[in-house]
Amino acid sequence: MRRLPGPRTSLPTGPAGTPAYLFTTSGSTGEPKIVLGTQEGLSHFVAWQRDTFGIGVGDRSGHLTGAGFDVVLRDLLTPLASGATVCVPPEEVMAPSRVIAWLQTARVTMTHVVPSLADLWLTVSRTPLPHLRLTFFAGEPLKEQLVTRWREVAVAGRVVNLYGPTETTLAKVWDEVTDPVAGVQPVGLPLPGAQIYAFRNDAPCPPGETGEMVIRTPYRTLGYLRDGAPRTTGFTRNPYRPDDPGDLLYHTGDRGRLRPDGRWELLGRIDDQIKINGVRVSCADIEALLGLHPSVRRAVVVPSRDGDTVRLAAMVTPSAGATSWQLRDHLRDHLPDAALPAFIERTDTIPLLPNGKVDRTEVVARSRRRTTGSTESGTTVERTVAQLWQELLNLSGIGPHDDFFALGGHSLLAAEMLLRLRERTGAAPSLADVYEARTVQRLAHVLETAAAPSRIVPVPRRFVAARTGECR
Repeated sequence: MRRLPGPRTSLPTGPAGTPAYLFTTSGSTGEPKIVLGTQEGLSHFVAWQRDTFGIGVGDRSGHLTGAGFDVVLRDLLTPLASGATVCVPPEEVMAPSRVIAWLQTARVTMTHVVPSLADLWLTVSRTPLPHLRLTFFAGEPLKEQLVTRWREVAVAGRVVNLYGPTETTLAKVWDEVTDPVAGVQPVGLPLPGAQIYAFRNDAPCPPGETGEMVIRTPYRTLGYLRDGAPRTTGFTRNPYRPDDPGDLLYHTGDRGRLRPDGRWELLGRIDDQIKINGVRVSCADIEALLGLHPSVRRAVVVPSRDGDTVRLAAMVTPSAGATSWQLRDHLRDHLPDAALPAFIERTDTIPLLPNGKVDRTEVVARSRRRTTGSTESGTTVERTVAQLWQELLNLSGIGPHDDFFALGGHSLLAAEMLLRLRERTGAAPSLADVYEARTVQRLAHVLETAAAPSRIVPVPRRFVAARTGECR
C-alpha cells in the first residue's frame, strides 16, 4: 500500500490528544460548528513559535485579537509560556487611528494581526515602531503592498505569514517574508510535525499543479463537537494507511500548489467561502439559513467587493410579510456580524442569466444602488452619525435603520467611530452602546440622552471583547 509522499509523521491511533478548548467556525445550514482542540496541539504550536523566533522575557506582546477567534490562543499563550509580557490596550486605543501609536508607546515587540486591519491602521497613522521585531500576519492573503508599507513603520521588524484552519490547530504553514513576491505572498513551509499536499481526484498532485490543500498532522483538533462527542467531519482517513483510524487528513477547501522554490501558495477557495475581517463565511450556509425562515421561498447571497472591502448582498423571494430587518434579526441569532448581509432585498423574481443561473452581477449591482431611507429629515445627530458611517464604511445612502455591523463595521471601526463622535458631538458613548444600539437612529438616541447613567451591557461572545488596562 502506498504512503503519502514525504517523511512519515508518527500519528496516534484513535483520539488525538487531551481536550483543551472550544472555538466555533462556519457551519453547514447556517449552524456554527464547534471545534474541539487539544492540549497537545496548543503545546506543539506554542513551543514551535517560542523556539523558532526566540520569544522570551524581554518581549512585549500586543494583544489585539478578539476573543471570538482562535488566534487569541497564540496571542496570549505564546508570550505567557515564554515569560514575555502581554500588553492589553484600553478600549479607546482600539480606534484604528490610535493603534499604531499605542504599539509604539507600549514598546510592543511582537503582535498578531489580520492583514486588512493592519492596512486600515496604516491609512491613518505611520508612527514608527522601532521596538516591533515580530509581526505575525494570518487569516487573510498577505499582499506585497502591505508588506512594503508595514516595513516603512516597522523598519527592523520581521514579517511572518501564517496559515492553518481552526480545525488543524492555529497555524500549520509558515513563511518569513524577506523579499516579497509580486501580489499575494506564499504561505511557505509546513511546521515540523505537519505535512501539506495538494489533492486532486483523491490523490496528491505533482509539484506545480493546483489542487485542494490537505493537511496531515498528529497535532490536529479532535474535530467538531456534536451531541456531546467529537466528530471528525471534514477529515478523511489517509487512503494509503486505511488500517490506522488515527491517520486523518483535513481537506481545507483552499486551492494551492507547491512552487518551484518549495514553498506553498494559496490560489483561492474551491467552494463559495470567502473571508470577511478574518472570518470564514459561506454564502451557501447563509442562503440555507435564510431559507429556514418561514417567510422565505428562495434566497441568494453573493459577495460584493469594493477594493479590499467585501460585503454580502442577499435577495429573497418571500412567501409571507417578513421585512428585511426581521430577516436580518433572524440571521443575527445564528451568525457572527461578518456573515450578516449588508443588503437584503425582497423581490418577486431573482435575476437570472439566459442559462437559468443566478445573475450574481445584477444582485451586486442592485446592492450598490441600495436606498434605505434618507436621514436628511432626521435629527441633527442622526445626520451626523449617518455622515460619519458613510466616511468610515465608504458607503453612500445610509439610512436611519441601517445596522453598522451588517454594513461591514467591526470592533476597530466602532472604536474609531466613538473617537470621532466624541470630537464632533461632545457625547461619550461606550463600545457597549454601539453593540446595543447598532442603527443610526438608535445610536443617535443614545447620543441625545448621553446624560443618562452609564450601564454595563453584556457583549455577545461573537463580538470582539472590549479591553481595558495593560498588564505589566
